[in-house]
Amino acid sequence: MRRLKRTALPTIQPKLSIRYVDDTFDIIKCSQLEETLLLINKILSDIKFTSEEEDNDRLPFVDVVVKHKANGELQTSVHREATHTDQVFNYNSNHPNTPKWTCIKTLFKRAATHCSTVELRKAEEEHLSSIFRNNGYLKSVVRRYLHNRPQQEDTTCSETLVTLTYIKDISEMTTRFLHPLGIMVAHKPKASLRQPLMRIKDPTTATNGTNVIYKLPWCFECCIKCLGGIPYASLIATILLYAGVALFCGCGHEALSGTVTILQNNFEVVKGAGDAIDIFTMIDIFKYVIYGVAAAFFVYGILLMVEGFFTTGAIKDLYGDFKITTCGRCVSGWFIMLTYIFMLAWLGVTAFTSLPVFMYFNIWTLCQNITVMESIDLCFDIRQFGIVPIHEPKMVCTLNENFNKLCQSNDLNMTFHLFIVALAGAGAAVIAMVHYLMVLSANWAYVKDACRMQKYEDIKSKEEQELHDIHSTRSKERLNAYT
Repeated sequence: MRRLKRTALPTIQPKLSIRYVDDTFDIIKCSQLEETLLLINKILSDIKFTSEEEDNDRLPFVDVVVKHKANGELQTSVHREATHTDQVFNYNSNHPNTPKWTCIKTLFKRAATHCSTVELRKAEEEHLSSIFRNNGYLKSVVRRYLHNRPQQEDTTCSETLVTLTYIKDISEMTTRFLHPLGIMVAHKPKASLRQPLMRIKDPTTATNGTNVIYKLPWCFECCIKCLGGIPYASLIATILLYAGVALFCGCGHEALSGTVTILQNNFEVVKGAGDAIDIFTMIDIFKYVIYGVAAAFFVYGILLMVEGFFTTGAIKDLYGDFKITTCGRCVSGWFIMLTYIFMLAWLGVTAFTSLPVFMYFNIWTLCQNITVMESIDLCFDIRQFGIVPIHEPKMVCTLNENFNKLCQSNDLNMTFHLFIVALAGAGAAVIAMVHYLMVLSANWAYVKDACRMQKYEDIKSKEEQELHDIHSTRSKERLNAYT
């Protein structure tokens, strides 16, 4: 091009000659147009030049359109091709903010430099505002940037350049944190078209590689992964519940059997004939109730343990987010109600179990102090506890041989301590129910928050899809209008 300028321009002698790369803008006489084109193609035979004349006193040159006014003056403005779609970086696209700001600055700067009159510049700025609005830019964002443009970053003091994968909102924050430390951040996309398209051959799998060392997972790592999915809060409550129920049912059953032996041998209580309900019938009923309690709470503990497993992250990822469905919320609420009722029931059982403990404590205290009260005759009447009817006197006194026989036997001591252990088991079951209530309440709070978050994500996804559909429709309409 320098050779062409040095050879052709002295011959043509244009009034104005401007060159940008391989495009030239020359003002010559109309009669010299064909002669000039032949001369240029003759000088450089390897390059085929073409010419474009003004149409309606307008001639585009690169991104500038030059208009020839009637008074001989030249008027310039921004030029766009007929196929231009007015598409720029969408404001909601997954791109860093710097290219978006640069796009605003470049286009408005071009309007200021290319438009020769104030009217043309204002018309171009209005058109640019419409373009940015259609591409998701808020009017306040464009106005704020034009009136308070971000300062150019000083990269002279930057000592380190790092390239990070771009993540929306996080990458901008990382850049602000690293800039005072003299670290300049460049962003790259997480995936590009080059990765799937420029794959010459299939990658070699790890099992088909050569000269490699294979690492097999140890059992310890597998165990750690499995332990991460265990609901420890529910596990502790389940162990405490099973221990309490086992102590109450086992020791309570044996203590009731010892009570029957003491009543028959020492208090001379005889089982009544017929279907009359007496103390022995009540004890048999209590034994059957103990069997049912043991079986019922064994199953209930398993159900609560399974419910706890579904609240952990490992099980949730494996089986889906069961907890935030309507069925999951109903199950959680039902378990909370049942656990609260069972806690009140166990409180009643604990209070009821304290009655035989109090009764045996009085007898055991008399036996421990029998040597101190050798000359005093104290009696213990079981009618005051409702064990026998009021018209049947069944009592033992300290000076009676049956009382000495009762104190010397192991039945009293064993039955008394079995009832104490049964009372402790009932208290452990109450503590387990309270622990379960805390766990289930925490699970319910998680269910409630997760449900709200899921609704928020659904609404956000729906709005983004609607916005994308609106932009797609507008792009298709503009494309159809141009074509």
